[in-house]
Amino acid sequence: MLIWIISSKLTSSKIIGFYWMEKVEKNDWYELYKNKNKILVVVNEDESNIEKSLIYLYSEYDPKLIFSFWLSESISNDHMNWDIVLPNVFVELNDEIENTLFTKENLDSFLKDPIFLESYTLQNDYDFDKFWLSVGWICVSWSKETWIDLREKIKFAYEADIYDRNSYLILTEAKNMNIIERLYVISAIYNKDDSIHLDQIIENGLYILNFLLDNVSKEEEEVIEVEI
Repeated sequence: MLIWIISSKLTSSKIIGFYWMEKVEKNDWYELYKNKNKILVVVNEDESNIEKSLIYLYSEYDPKLIFSFWLSESISNDHMNWDIVLPNVFVELNDEIENTLFTKENLDSFLKDPIFLESYTLQNDYDFDKFWLSVGWICVSWSKETWIDLREKIKFAYEADIYDRNSYLILTEAKNMNIIERLYVISAIYNKDDSIHLDQIIENGLYILNFLLDNVSKEEEEVIEVEI
């Protein structure tokens, strides 16, 4: 069974070492690493690059499982640095929110075109070896950095839990390609002021990735070698 992992350059070196991967392809859109049945796609975090990469790679390799692994920012008070979140509701931020004064009349106007993942039937929190795994939360995506006032507005308008750059874009493309049921999003909560612990945060996310692999692919007994 062929498995994709999609990630950014910031997290890729740890993933490459964790799975003993070797680089097999590189172009302007992405870098490709492989070990046995796992392929890591390291994308440049640009909208057109992500769209082109997904379409090309899916047509070439047809993965059965796709794990989108990103560093995310906590919006709610329910999550802290080092937490791992598996969100199941995804919304794109409307940038008009920056200059909006919220009222009863306009509050619901920002919640448009949400995307739902139905991979998880239970929303819960789990304590795994001193860090938390949270299953089933709301992720808001946008291409810019946030700041305190904007985070408060995001939390108010979307009842959001976490924020990242690319999840909504990737899920939109996966939905258009009719492969959204193959996709799982893993969000590792990361504070940029705590960069000294970045490797440990990524390791926590990889621990959950392996946990998911053991559960969602347990019917698949055979490991298929991928020829590239």
